[in-house]
Amino acid sequence: MLEKVKRQISKYLVAKNFFKRTRQIINFNAFMSNSIDFLFLMPLDDADFRQCFDLIKYFIIHKKNVTIFLPEHKYNLIPQKEKYKIVTYNIHEITRFSLPSASLIENLKRKSFDVVIDLNRSEDTLYAAIINIVEADYKVGFMKNNSDKYYNFQVRNYETNAEITYRKLLDSLLMF
Repeated sequence: MLEKVKRQISKYLVAKNFFKRTRQIINFNAFMSNSIDFLFLMPLDDADFRQCFDLIKYFIIHKKNVTIFLPEHKYNLIPQKEKYKIVTYNIHEITRFSLPSASLIENLKRKSFDVVIDLNRSEDTLYAAIINIVEADYKVGFMKNNSDKYYNFQVRNYETNAEITYRKLLDSLLMF
């Protein structure tokens, strides 16, 4: 019961404090080919975490600047760390309501990206806040509850298989 109340409070706080209410018309023509700096919010689910690297490799192969955002305890799970810029966070940078602390917010606000891609297939209030903190023209993620507030490019997630889901995400992005 307490966890449910905390989740509701954190959703309210995300909507109130992190959601940027400016709606502008966005041109998606060639946004992928014209973009250089990408931030990937790595999935919290362990199975999804292992499956998403094929998608990320595509961007490395095509000479894009890739930054990965993930919990500190998953840092050692990243293959070929030298190919990526990495931003980690630890448990002390997360508030009681599963929101980013002031220091994490400040760290993220100093960075700017062309595209932010949230690889979490399920809703997470921390990542919903992060996606709205980071400066980026294009914010990509899977359809979830309230995802219209966070992303300006959404992909439907029909699959239970993470590998197929990430392949469909890449296929959708390659259209641009």
